[in-house]
Amino acid sequence: DKFFVTLAGAPKIVENAGNSNDFKSKFNIKHKFILYVGNAYPHKNLDIFIDVVKRLDSDIQIVLAGKKDYFYEILERKVNELNLKNRIIFTNYVSDNELFWLYKNALALVFPSFNEGFGLPLLEAASFGTPIITSNTSSLPEIIGDAALYFDPSKPKEALEQINKVNNDDKIRVSLVEKGLERIKLFSWKAMAKATLEVYKKALNE
Repeated sequence: DKFFVTLAGAPKIVENAGNSNDFKSKFNIKHKFILYVGNAYPHKNLDIFIDVVKRLDSDIQIVLAGKKDYFYEILERKVNELNLKNRIIFTNYVSDNELFWLYKNALALVFPSFNEGFGLPLLEAASFGTPIITSNTSSLPEIIGDAALYFDPSKPKEALEQINKVNNDDKIRVSLVEKGLERIKLFSWKAMAKATLEVYKKALNE
């Protein structure tokens, strides 16, 4: 059997979306913030944020953007029990405009999954010029290449070190933004359609 990989298309950016500072007040965002986008299933490894925030500069919050479900509720209870509710923000469901605002204003997207089939938030972040910090597992390095800082998802200390690099080093932050905007050019629906067509042509000719 032969396998061919075709890259999915990147999300379309909506011009002028997400410019309202009303979102900052709505989500109780008072400082710079790290962003995570997605669900809270166990393989997403969101407990790592509890370990990270305890050691993170007090002027940085963590914003978890995703519709609340059973797993988010468990995590939120842990956060409240540890008196970290002002450091870790749960947005629940967000509209497109709210999500765009979060991407555009985040210090970085942090994506700590143990296992991931694709990782669409990485492409969304790259599209908005948001620096990316992600785990070094499964498909994630293949998707985002050199446009991210990587860490072992089982080691919160590594994640913290990468966050501090983005927070403290303008050159690293600018480099990640530039590499992300360049990387996203590889992910177009037109390119995916062309690659898929070539696979079918090759299969028919064999």
